[in-house]
Amino acid sequence: MENRLFSNKRLLKLIVPLVIEQGLTILVGMADGVMVSSVGEAAISGVSLVDMIAAVILVLFAALATGGAVITSQYLGARNMEKARRSAGQLILMAASLGVLIMIPCLIFSEQLLMLCFGAIEADVKAAGLTYMRITALSFPFLALYNAGAAIYRSVGNSKVSMQASMLMNIINVVGNALLIFGLCGFPALGLDGAAIATAIARTVECLFLVVIVYKKQLPGAATLRELFAFDRSFVKKYIKTAWPVLLNEILWSTGISLYSVAYGLLGTAALAAVQISNTAIQLSTVFTRGLSNACGIFIGRTVGAGDREKAIDYGYRFSLLLPT
Repeated sequence: MENRLFSNKRLLKLIVPLVIEQGLTILVGMADGVMVSSVGEAAISGVSLVDMIAAVILVLFAALATGGAVITSQYLGARNMEKARRSAGQLILMAASLGVLIMIPCLIFSEQLLMLCFGAIEADVKAAGLTYMRITALSFPFLALYNAGAAIYRSVGNSKVSMQASMLMNIINVVGNALLIFGLCGFPALGLDGAAIATAIARTVECLFLVVIVYKKQLPGAATLRELFAFDRSFVKKYIKTAWPVLLNEILWSTGISLYSVAYGLLGTAALAAVQISNTAIQLSTVFTRGLSNACGIFIGRTVGAGDREKAIDYGYRFSLLLPT
């Protein structure tokens, strides 16, 4: 076993980009909120409602990616490259399928979904939320694929590429917002529609950037098309078994935040807009812990796959307490 792979320097090399990536992910929502605020309270409130729903959807994508990354890491730790490649290929297939399955009802039943989650809301807020949801829902398959690609990169101990993809996404989103919300450089001023389009484009480019690199670098995800579309139930069971505790924890967290926001939303559009700002601050407080938890699964998965459970427990303590060795 290569102990140097798990040195403190190696831990920091993986953790720091993951923490930065988590912060960049939150900045996307912050940029939309700040720049959409110029359109009006109804617009930012509509974005806030959709972001609450999107947060739960993102949990599904992230949980699936976490399960796939841990399983793939275990195969890599056991030096079983064939199964690692098949595991990563199945992760890409499942992520794409899940993204499409979630996108379709969000497009068709967007109004019913808003009413189910938030009940009676003001007409202008509802209209803004529907617009934002229907446009950004088109990017859900790409968002799911991005999470899968990032998980594959984390499984081999490289989190820098997904951080770079998040940087690219933020740049495209901010520039796109400026061009399409305010109508700069000859672009039409689309207001809220422009923010939604910019976000969808940024997510799509982020996904393509990461997935293309996965295949170009011939990482474990570089399966043939035949392997990608060959559904393997055994891998699915392993993913679900690994991912469901993460999924349950995140759903409870997201639901709590959403209920808190719904309660304040009853006070009116201005109150809901204020809650959107406070929710962003809450998310920022979790940046480090989320980055740390993503790294934890990878290193422990590698040590378990290598058959060194004692070392896996040791890394569990180190990640929990941040104690040097």
